[in-house]
This record gives sequence, structure tokens and C-alpha cells, in this order.
Amino acid sequence: MRSMTLRRSTAPGASSILRVSALLASLSCGCSDPVAGPVDVSERDGATADAPLSDAPTTDAPVIDAPVIDAPATDAPTTDVPVIDAPVIDVPVIDVPVIDAPAIDTPAIDVTSLPDIVDAPASADVLPQDVVRIDAVAADACVARCAGRVCGDDGCGGSCAPGCAAGQSCVASTGLCSATGSVWARRSLANSPTGRHSAAMAYDSARGVVVLFGGNSTSATYDATTWEYDGTNWSRRSLPSAPTGRHDASMAYDSARRVVVLFGGNSTSATYDATTWEYDGTTWTRRALPTSPTGRHSAAMAYDSARNRVVLFGGNSTSATYDATTWEF
Repeated sequence: MRSMTLRRSTAPGASSILRVSALLASLSCGCSDPVAGPVDVSERDGATADAPLSDAPTTDAPVIDAPVIDAPATDAPTTDVPVIDAPVIDVPVIDVPVIDAPAIDTPAIDVTSLPDIVDAPASADVLPQDVVRIDAVAADACVARCAGRVCGDDGCGGSCAPGCAAGQSCVASTGLCSATGSVWARRSLANSPTGRHSAAMAYDSARGVVVLFGGNSTSATYDATTWEYDGTNWSRRSLPSAPTGRHDASMAYDSARRVVVLFGGNSTSATYDATTWEYDGTTWTRRALPTSPTGRHSAAMAYDSARNRVVLFGGNSTSATYDATTWEF
């Protein structure tokens, strides 16, 4: 910067000279009058100054008006995601039992010991010795079921013997013969009890025989024999024990216990017998019971298989000649 010394002069025009000097000093340094600002010398004392104010070019900078953009505020929607509380499921634990299956030992078969099966020609009348007859083996393995039966299927493809006589038909359920057309047919038998009346009789369905006991017979007024009829013949049984001889006893077969039950009768022991006996096909057994019907004879007796009860009614008893009481055993 260039310095200048200003001196005050009292000569005419000194004031104007002082201001011009100050202006020049100001222009030289790019300053303005610190007190009065830029000085116009034409206003002072009528003097005119032709000196340029500045040698520097003047540049007019363009003014750019930048637009102000107001960006709209965007309100983004807020989405509330619902919280779902899933229920907790307790899965029960199942204990599966472990089953130990028993080991099965299959016996080994020695095929070398088996006979050879030979296909015989269709025209052969005689089979070779080493041919196994399957039908013969099956027939030998089947056991005929003809106990107590005289007719009908034997369970092996045959029939029980001897079969039914003329005028009779076979009852399949019992294997016994029945007169055709509900007609009595007299049987001619090799053996039979002696004639009698008032005997007791029942059918033993387990053994397939009819059981007869006592009666007033040609052999004894109070018969004590036991007979069985299998549909072919009568057989007298020799037993270690039996009721005393009697007639007009009551008898029925108890299929649940498989015994023949006998009660009362007119016996050698008492006119109105009150004893109970059971027959299992091997022997008679007297029953000692806490309660029992009063002694009687000629009472009716039957077995109720639906309720497994032996039912007795009436008879000629010690209580009444025409008893009207009902008993169950």
C-alpha cells in the first residue's frame, strides 16, 4: 500500500486540494473515505477532475434466481401387523408296549424218509407199492361220531349203523330213528328190561342214551335196576351204588351238570320218599340237601335249559294227596 502525507493549507482552494488528495489515496488503496465516503470533487470550489476513478474493468456478475422447490411431505401409511398368540398344544406321549413274541421252533422234516409219490397212469388198475394214498390217510385220521346214534352222518362222510327200519326216518339232531308220519313203530330188540309200570325215565344228551330206573315190574314190586337204551339195544347197568327200589319216582336230565336227577317215589324205604339222587353214567350218588320238597310220588319233573333249573310240580305227597307246590333245583 502506498502512504500519503496530507498537509493542511490555509491557502485558497486548500480544502479542495486536500479532498482530492484523500480521494486519490482512497482510490489507490481501494478504500473509501472513512468519514464522508467517496468524494465528488466537482462539488467543491467548482473544480473539475478528469482523472479516472479506476483502471480495473468492471464485471457485472449475473444474478441467478434459483427456484426454491418445496418438496411435499409424504405421509407413509403405518401398517400395524397383528400379533397372533398361537395356542400351545400338549401332545400326549403314548407308551407302546413291546410284545415279545415267543420263538416257534419248527421241527425239521427229513425228506429222505418220505416215500416218493408216483403219478400212476390213468389206465392203471393197481397202484405201485410206494404210492401214498392221500384219501386213505384222511379216512384213517377221521373218527366216526356215532356214539348213541343209529343213523345219520357219522362226521366222516358215512352214516351211523345200523340205520332206520322201514317206516322210520332219522332225526339228524339226535341220530335216532323216528316213526315216519308221527306213528309209533315197534322195535324188535335183542335185549330189553322186564315188563313194568311207573318207572322213571330221562334222556342223557351228553352220552346219547335213554336212562330208565325202577318201576313196579314183574321182577319186583319196587324195582331197583338201571337200564340204558342207545337206540339199538337196552343194556342193564351194574353199578356200585343205586337208589332203593321204587316206582312213581320223578326224573330229569340236568344238561348243565350232565347228571340225571331223581326225586321221591314210592319206595321200599317210604311210601312218600323224599330223597334226591344223581346219576352221572358211572354210579348213583345220594345228595344231602339243606332243604327239599316233602316226600311224594307221581310228581312231574322237567329240566329248564334256559335257566339251568330242574322243576318239580305236584304229586301225591305227605302234605296233600293232590300236591300243588312248585320246586326248583
